[in-house]
Amino acid sequence: MDDHKVSRDNKVSRDAAKKTQLYKHWVRPRFLQYNYMYDYRLNYYDDVIDYLNKKDRGVKIEPPKPQTWAERVLRTVKDKPHSSCYEAYEAEHCSKRSNKLKITITNQINSYNYHSKGYTNRKYASIL
Repeated sequence: MDDHKVSRDNKVSRDAAKKTQLYKHWVRPRFLQYNYMYDYRLNYYDDVIDYLNKKDRGVKIEPPKPQTWAERVLRTVKDKPHSSCYEAYEAEHCSKRSNKLKITITNQINSYNYHSKGYTNRKYASIL
């Protein structure tokens, strides 16, 4: 019985040694997250950064007033007609999808025209 216990413990330690991961690789987040954080900086801190830059240059300027969330969103939407978070996604996936859709629709139209022309010719062959 003791031999069985020793072999089981030895097996457990070998399994634990195999599962131990010494080096872990950091996976960089998708760039969409970075764009989101950049937009956040633009919305919340750009006024203050501009104020500090102008103050350092000696320009007399009023301190920025706090803005509501809605004012920040309106400023972002006004500056960018499309959301920057999805521009890269659209460029990568939507163009492929739209090309596939164009090809599919073209094939369906051609198939419909071919078969409807054949049907019309067969049906009205005696008249034509």
